[in-house]
Amino acid sequence: MATNDPRKLAQDTAVAAVWLPREDLTRWDRNPRRHTERSLNATRKSIERFGFVAPVIVWIAGDRMVAGHGRLKSFDTLRAENGEDWKPKHAPGVGLVPVRFMQFDSEKDANDYAIVDNRTTELSEWDEDGLVAVANDFDSVHDTLVEMALWEDDELERLLNVPPTRTPPDTFPEFNENNLGTDYTCPKCGHAWSGKPQ
Repeated sequence: MATNDPRKLAQDTAVAAVWLPREDLTRWDRNPRRHTERSLNATRKSIERFGFVAPVIVWIAGDRMVAGHGRLKSFDTLRAENGEDWKPKHAPGVGLVPVRFMQFDSEKDANDYAIVDNRTTELSEWDEDGLVAVANDFDSVHDTLVEMALWEDDELERLLNVPPTRTPPDTFPEFNENNLGTDYTCPKCGHAWSGKPQ
């Protein structure tokens, strides 16, 4: 390989990522991850606002992608919508995407990583109190959560109105269900009840 080959550069210098023409990337046609329109829409909005931040992962020996298919699909859509001359913020040229080259030990390792990379994200949870606190720090955060299509309006309304977490007491007072106090007793039939007089 030539010394300016990005794959060799990645191996020799351990550079985190390089910018490559989109056309140089080959998707993994067996990728089991399916992206919903909602997720792709959010990714497109992210790339539009922040740029193509997280690089695509490419397996060197297999010369094909391992991770980043949703980001690349969103990038392709944005180019189709905005013209071939469009480029994301901070990209050094038109049609370039950031790529991280990895030398996995085998095809099995490359495939396993792709699955693990996606699944570990699914296993994460939000600290809702913490998210609300961050959203309340800046007025713009609330708008961002809606604008980026990360939450639906009703989801966000519920989230931002979450009451503070209260810890229940260790013990509760005991009571006898058969000996509950009542406010009123019918003089004729003996029926007892609490509340307003009937």
